[in-house]
Amino acid sequence: MTPNGAGDLEAIIKRHPEEVLFDRETPEQAAKSFITEPQAEIDGA
Repeated sequence: MTPNGAGDLEAIIKRHPEEVLFDRETPEQAAKSFITEPQAEIDGA
C-alpha cells in the first residue's frame, strides 16, 4: 500500500528523463515539471 499521493510518483520520476532524452522537453522544462507534478500529487491527496 502506498501513501496518499504517491501512486503516480514513480511514473513522474521515470517520464521526465525520457522526455529530455527524446527531445520532447528541454532540461529546464523537465526540471520544473519534476518538482511541480509530484507536489501537486501530494497536495491533492
